[in-house]
Amino acid sequence: MPRLRRLQTALHLVTLFFFGCLSDISAAGDSCFQGFSTLPGSVKYALKWDPNNPDEIARNRDAEVKVIGGIPPYTWSISGNGFELSQKQSDDVSNILHADGNACGAAAITVTDCDGVSVMGYVRCTIGRWVLIENISCGTLDCCGATCHSEFYCIQGKYKYMDSWVAGNLMGTRWHPTGNCEKYPCTPYTTDHCYDPGYYPPKYHVGIHYKKKWEWGCL
Repeated sequence: MPRLRRLQTALHLVTLFFFGCLSDISAAGDSCFQGFSTLPGSVKYALKWDPNNPDEIARNRDAEVKVIGGIPPYTWSISGNGFELSQKQSDDVSNILHADGNACGAAAITVTDCDGVSVMGYVRCTIGRWVLIENISCGTLDCCGATCHSEFYCIQGKYKYMDSWVAGNLMGTRWHPTGNCEKYPCTPYTTDHCYDPGYYPPKYHVGIHYKKKWEWGCL
């Protein structure tokens, strides 16, 4: 009997390992599976916001939005001024976003799959404005002003980012980091980046780091 009980336990664990949403079988009538037999959250079926989704939508227009992977059915929710989705739940990876005549700012769309994994994406209405929500000066120079100013902008979803660096104008100038000095995720450089001709030979090096972040909002 102990060996049989151990075998039953092992078989149960193997079943849990290979099938997602097992606890919902009796209640959902196998609706969580839809033919999938892989680990929830695996690389093949990891739930993601489709990078090919539109960035913008005009008023009184429709746009298709999609996710990639996940385990159906999918639950969709939305927030934002003047936006709605055609479906609250779907077996398909796509939905239709509608912007009405009063839409503005950004639609925030959350999609949750059967396994409880969620992903969020944004679509900006063409009517709106950038609202500054973060403005950080990180670090100080101990000497001599500045001779270099490198500035980079990028947009992801409903946010716009700016990273900027300023370098001192004399050899021996030192930069003292303070506060939150990490760059924003979409800035193209992996380190602080500023070309300083005050050095001989001129070179790229660290300077004061300025950071700004905006959110796309209604007028």
